[in-house]
Amino acid sequence: MVIKPENLRELVDDLEKHYSEAKARMERADFIYEQHFNRLFQFDYNVPIHQSSTGRSTVDTYRNQFRTDEPTVTFTPNGPSDDAVKSANLMERWGRAMMLKERTVGELDPNSQAVFDMLLYGAGCKKIVVDVERIAGKAPKKNSQNYDDWHYKATTLWPFVSRAVSPLSLYASPGQGKPLLYVVEKQIRRLADMSPY
Repeated sequence: MVIKPENLRELVDDLEKHYSEAKARMERADFIYEQHFNRLFQFDYNVPIHQSSTGRSTVDTYRNQFRTDEPTVTFTPNGPSDDAVKSANLMERWGRAMMLKERTVGELDPNSQAVFDMLLYGAGCKKIVVDVERIAGKAPKKNSQNYDDWHYKATTLWPFVSRAVSPLSLYASPGQGKPLLYVVEKQIRRLADMSPY
């Protein structure tokens, strides 16, 4: 699906209308977790209210029960043949290795953050992009001078940049179809984000 840039604003507006109720519930859950009760209730007078920590305690308690340090990856074979089962086993091993590696190379574990978002918002999302500068490229001949540099780059540099993305900033294509036709990520940059420190 190709969308022209001039039509993107209209698509985002439509998606915001479609997901407005779900996003409002997510924001409400965020306010409860962060204990911003003044954003949930409007009083005409200065009425004191009890600021319960139940929401935060519930999410944090469940969050501690989910383990992401030992990932489980399940891949369903395309059929009953031996080749399909071998391929599924290979994909499961590859998936586990990917999840373990992204945990060690990143500053934050995106899987733990996705679990937290899932508990708080009902949806957890992770975005993986490839840094083409970190891809080793085609291997030179083993006896060449460049082979050692290539081998070091191929075995040590991790080209996948993985991070959790807040479900509040994502809009998936409506419907039950899989794979999704598109996902729109709406990013807001404030002046403080752009200022050099």
